[in-house]
Amino acid sequence: MGNALIILDVTWGLFFVAATVIYLILAIYIYKKRNIGELFARSPGILIFSIASNYIDTVSSITLGIYEFLGESDYEINSIPAYIIYNISHQALFASNILRIYRLNLLEKIRTGAIVTHTKYLNRKARLTSWWNIKMSTLYIIPVSSIFIVLKVLELSYSMQNTLTHSLKSEIELAYYIFWFFTAITEQVLCFIFIYKIRNVQTSFYIKLELCLFSLIWSIGIISPLCDTYPFHLYTVPIRNLIMILVTISSLLHQTIINRVVPLPELMDSRLIIENESVHRHFRRYINRIKCEKWVIYLDILVKISIFKLKPTIQEAKIISRMLITNQMLFSENLSKDIMDGLSDTTEVEESIFDEIQIFIIDQFDTYIYPKFKNSSCYSSLAREADELLEIL
Repeated sequence: MGNALIILDVTWGLFFVAATVIYLILAIYIYKKRNIGELFARSPGILIFSIASNYIDTVSSITLGIYEFLGESDYEINSIPAYIIYNISHQALFASNILRIYRLNLLEKIRTGAIVTHTKYLNRKARLTSWWNIKMSTLYIIPVSSIFIVLKVLELSYSMQNTLTHSLKSEIELAYYIFWFFTAITEQVLCFIFIYKIRNVQTSFYIKLELCLFSLIWSIGIISPLCDTYPFHLYTVPIRNLIMILVTISSLLHQTIINRVVPLPELMDSRLIIENESVHRHFRRYINRIKCEKWVIYLDILVKISIFKLKPTIQEAKIISRMLITNQMLFSENLSKDIMDGLSDTTEVEESIFDEIQIFIIDQFDTYIYPKFKNSSCYSSLAREADELLEIL
């Protein structure tokens, strides 16, 4: 038994060193390449969190498997910390990959302009930050892991003290396995739901393939209670995690090297000029730079109409009407005579007239000036500013 333990310790030590080096190299590679487009879509922060969880899960699982293989009381005592670490890292590994799938779907909505209002944009933007991901992971990991750990520690503690009756031990084991099955099936259902939601997302095929394979590989957890304990922790979990890492590495090697995706809608239209402070500021800087008074007037009127819609007052309506009448040459050729005549009555201006003018100005922006703005240095500055605000690590 002594020689066997020495061989086991040496083998475990060599594996630990090799695994540490491999996982560390992969994490450094991801960090250094974090600005590449496909890595950005994956989220380097969540990906590194996933790799770290994979590493800790693998190491703690093998440690737990060794304790279970030896099966002596001293090793059962030592196995409790290993089980706690294993369970937390297991839940973290699942949470990180689910967050990656959710993030892909959210990025698609932002890129395509499906989220255009300022409030919704800020809300969804916050969900791309590291803090939100940590918070969501914690909200999942703590309650689920706590239940598993309490049940397992109760079983091991009472078993070592020989104070656990056969009936009570069976009830605790049954509760543990029922909760395991419930959690495993719930995780699998969530995987399939999230994978289905990203079926039409415009991203790398290899990212989708990687996440689909993760979903399939993860399903092995459903059968774990049916397996012998120590072979599952000693062999099955490490092999599963190794396959997941190999899939990730293969996906990374096939990535398309493109410019970093701007985390603002790539198809932004002029509505964001009045809904987003940053867009408004950079757009105004652009039209001031090109020194075309018409676009400055259009923007001023558009802002005034937006303010009026938030808080309609007769005084504000009169100000807008005077601005429009003063600059009627910019509108008279494109707006109907009824609308222009309606502006002359400064005592009562129908709100529908302002709606028509707002639509006209936005259409003018979309048709003539906004495409040029998107190719300007001002837009590039806007993109960089938005990118920094996202705080995606």
